[in-house]
Amino acid sequence: MRFAKRLFRSLMAGAGMATVLATLSMTPVATGVGSAVAQDIPAAKIAVIDIARVERESVAWQSLREQFESLLGSYQSELREKQGALEEEGRSLEQQRSILSSDAFQEKKQAFDQRVANLQRTAQERKQALDKAYAAARGQIRDALRQVVLNIARERDLNLIFSNSPQERTVVMAHDELSISEEALERLNESIKTVKLPDVSVEN
Repeated sequence: MRFAKRLFRSLMAGAGMATVLATLSMTPVATGVGSAVAQDIPAAKIAVIDIARVERESVAWQSLREQFESLLGSYQSELREKQGALEEEGRSLEQQRSILSSDAFQEKKQAFDQRVANLQRTAQERKQALDKAYAAARGQIRDALRQVVLNIARERDLNLIFSNSPQERTVVMAHDELSISEEALERLNESIKTVKLPDVSVEN
């Protein structure tokens, strides 16, 4: 259906998964001498969807969360171990202050400070890499969900869909019969069951 194809092109694009996910297509009134020709505005065929819930409850999303939390935990454990080693090295260096010459101590301290800075940089780079990988993998789920909603719109001849997610609600009240959330979730789970986090390797 031409309405659905045009109106759902921007579904879930941009910040916040869209306020109004699609709007009615309207044709202006044409006038002529002695007669007027007008095309009726199509009757609204409405549905609502809880995008956040569908995404959150999908098997692909759960797979992504498990991978993310596992990798994050691994990174945090590794960084804590390196931080502990540096703290021990710092205490040992401080104990050597009284027996080292000023120049020797400063040389050791500069090397130590550099290792601390390197660890901080590694932690920041890994966080950025992980955030980027997470966003990319989540984008795959959103792309699949966008296609699912587009297909439902075509099949049901819908031309207006609103979000009723609590985080970005644009509908105050809607009958359950108008919701396509359950159908969208079922189809999304059939469409995509897992996503893989891209490689997030960072050189130390």
